[in-house]
Amino acid sequence: MLNLALMINETFIEMTPYIEGVPMRGWPFKIKSNFTEFESYQGGQMMEAVALAAEQAALHGDIDIAVSLALTVAAALHDGFLTEDIRRTKVRDDGNVVYVPAFAPTTRKERFLEVYKGMKKEKRSTYKCPEEPQATNHGIATANAGIGLLRAFGAIGWLEPTTDSKLLWRLVDADGVKIELDKYLFDLKKFVSKSADLFISICQIHYTSYTNDYSDYYTEKKGTIWYFWKYRNIKTSDCPSFTQEKSNRPEDISHARYEIRFVSIIRALGRDYFGDSNKFGIDSDDISRILVSVLNRFITDPNAKVDDRFTCDLNGETDLDSNSCKESRRLPKRIISAISLLDIAVASVHTLEDRCNALTLVDAVLPIFLEDSEDFQGQFEYCQYNKYLLPLLLAKYHFYWYEKGIGECK
Repeated sequence: MLNLALMINETFIEMTPYIEGVPMRGWPFKIKSNFTEFESYQGGQMMEAVALAAEQAALHGDIDIAVSLALTVAAALHDGFLTEDIRRTKVRDDGNVVYVPAFAPTTRKERFLEVYKGMKKEKRSTYKCPEEPQATNHGIATANAGIGLLRAFGAIGWLEPTTDSKLLWRLVDADGVKIELDKYLFDLKKFVSKSADLFISICQIHYTSYTNDYSDYYTEKKGTIWYFWKYRNIKTSDCPSFTQEKSNRPEDISHARYEIRFVSIIRALGRDYFGDSNKFGIDSDDISRILVSVLNRFITDPNAKVDDRFTCDLNGETDLDSNSCKESRRLPKRIISAISLLDIAVASVHTLEDRCNALTLVDAVLPIFLEDSEDFQGQFEYCQYNKYLLPLLLAKYHFYWYEKGIGECK
């Protein structure tokens, strides 16, 4: 984590992101081009990892390391997202994470178009409408970094600053101007809260069908509310090129893990550091509805054969030729993605009314990763997928937290 932090810090000294064209802190990344970008998706994941390491360092008494890591994330998150500097920020006035805000300098948009034209994306909505929201999981990845940073702030003592803890705060913006802790904390909490509001705002309320709707799989009470949202939330009236684009589709099982994890960890943040799970706008009803979404559209039947158990998206799609079933949703990768569905089960154990649904979800997913279960796929030897080790670790992680949560609910 110290090496990751060092890389984030050194970008300010050694490189300038091409599109913004001004020095700033961030995670350096080249996406199918020769131009360095500090973007929201991979950058958000790296910042979250460093922030969570900062929290753990503080909890274990390594305050100097915790402060160093936290300030690194605070700087990068500020330069790309919290700042009001129109040369740098990727956050639109309404809080959406975009590629280039409409109010940004014209030269910034011109450099963006140059990069994406080189990637042969001239017909894509990203190229034609860079001021529209990025994919839902992109903005959420950055918000998750903000949640991790607030946890680090809590462990260090910056959520309710004392005279001593304020002495540890040393941060300037990308132009060298000092940033006060109170101002930064206000902006950070606002960004996280706004991200929660934006996500819930794109969740359409649906009800499980009273008829034999082929796409509904939830077997309990009919007429139960569940949420439907898209991979990317763009109004076709604002960006006509989005109408026929493949990203204009229901959220899929692999990318949904970011949103599902987001609602879980934002409530954990409120519970652990603010004494209120609802602090940032995601309440228990939202958790219940997303849990039903998973059972209604991502799981065909908890008892179905493993290869037939999970769908590709919130339409309940299983057609192997569909856009939703391509790339990371192809079998057997789709089975690997299912482990992340357990985040919503972990979030649900604190609500007694959701216990049965949560257990249904656990029963559908966890046995796939247990050696003594008939669902276990030969230690995943069948899966030539270079990320298969991570889901095994996540299975253990989810099992630990779910077991802990059940104990706390008794």
